[in-house]
Amino acid sequence: MDPILYAIAISTLAGSATGLGALIVLVLGKRSDNILGMMLGFASGTMIAVAALILIIESEALTNVIWAALGFALGAFVMLIVDARLPHFHVTCEYEGGQKESTTRDLASLKCGMLIAIGITIHNFPEGLSVATGFAITPSLGLVIALSIGFHNIPEGIAVAIPLYKAGMRKDQLFLVTLLSGLSEPLAATISLLLLLQVSIFIQAIFLAFAGGAMIYLVCDELAPQAHSEKTHEHIPIIGLVAGFLIILLLKSLIA
Repeated sequence: MDPILYAIAISTLAGSATGLGALIVLVLGKRSDNILGMMLGFASGTMIAVAALILIIESEALTNVIWAALGFALGAFVMLIVDARLPHFHVTCEYEGGQKESTTRDLASLKCGMLIAIGITIHNFPEGLSVATGFAITPSLGLVIALSIGFHNIPEGIAVAIPLYKAGMRKDQLFLVTLLSGLSEPLAATISLLLLLQVSIFIQAIFLAFAGGAMIYLVCDELAPQAHSEKTHEHIPIIGLVAGFLIILLLKSLIA
């Protein structure tokens, strides 16, 4: 298979993992706050592991610590600007950036789920960039990143599906919305890959660190704080985070 088509196919599978999260909600029904906290902690652990164990380390190996640090800082800074300029709902339906309208519970859940889907769609762009950059450097690196992101996308799919489920959305519509929220990732990967193949390995390495910085920002600003919601036992998200980190560590050791 053509390397570009292979990269697109793998990134599409990784992005489609949000649909698996929706299926879990549809099969098991409403989830408790503890389950959601566990899954968000798991997502946090996978993102931290991908950023720290793969993206930043590879970037430093291909350049040096200064360039890797600059790329990392730039990625976090760009996400800070995007976050400040784009009001959105967090996964626990807390609004950021304006006044939340008073609505019925079902309508509020529906709006919450749709806005979470939009937020995750936007957040998937740095993930798509990381997959594309990995494939541009070596296919094996891209495969490790893509599989790692796939594990991470399952809890994200659950976070989108839960409020839509509570709002009574039809099952086929719920699945479609959740699945589409993850498919921004292969779109971002395709665009990034076509651009990155035209630049030097040095620039590609900086983009690895850039994606790492963006991911760490998202963990600290979005996933980790929401995992520790008031109704979630304080240790549940930590268990999920450790499990997510260990899975990526083992996956990297087996494939790389």
